[in-house]
Amino acid sequence: MARPTILQQVTNYLQKAMETENKYQALAEKKHEEALQLEAQLKAAQDQLRFMMKDKILGTITEEEFEVIEADVSALEKKLDAKRKEVTLLDGYEVEDLVPTIQNVEALEAAYTTKQNEVITGLRFEITEAKLEYLQKLNGIGKEYEKVIVNDSLYNRLKKKIGKQPTTFPVPAFDSLYAAKGTTADITTSDVASALDGNEFAKLQTVVKQGKEDGILK
Repeated sequence: MARPTILQQVTNYLQKAMETENKYQALAEKKHEEALQLEAQLKAAQDQLRFMMKDKILGTITEEEFEVIEADVSALEKKLDAKRKEVTLLDGYEVEDLVPTIQNVEALEAAYTTKQNEVITGLRFEITEAKLEYLQKLNGIGKEYEKVIVNDSLYNRLKKKIGKQPTTFPVPAFDSLYAAKGTTADITTSDVASALDGNEFAKLQTVVKQGKEDGILK
């Protein structure tokens, strides 16, 4: 099996760290919920103890009966304290488990950063390449447009020569093609940011889809 790349190694370590975080978060939530339940039980027991204090003084219940409830309160207080301590200890245990994983990433950090910069530089050149391909595509479209209107000027000149008014008026490629169907040939900063963020372009997709459905686009 091929050794994972430096980027994959870091990804693997950080994925392990996330799994550790998730494990401790689930445990902390469970312990917190158990603590809340104990708090509710303790409050109910304390309320009962207050009422029974009156009964004990009035002689309605025996000392032994009162001590049973008093012992219950004490036991619940100890359980609650222990549960709260567990929640606090979990934070420390999580850090202990995360330290080795983060140290592994730190050991790779220099090589990781170098590889990141290498890949990012390549991606920047890919953007430049994409821009060139887009402009070359526009160049080709412009030439196709010129082929479509190439006869208009000659036609108008010949019509004038025989004393007739021109009926066609050639429009430059930019003026004719730049804006169509509510879109433009511009790629704005907002478009670039949206694309790099992984967003889709619903409006453009709708226009292109309609063009294909109408048989205009191949």
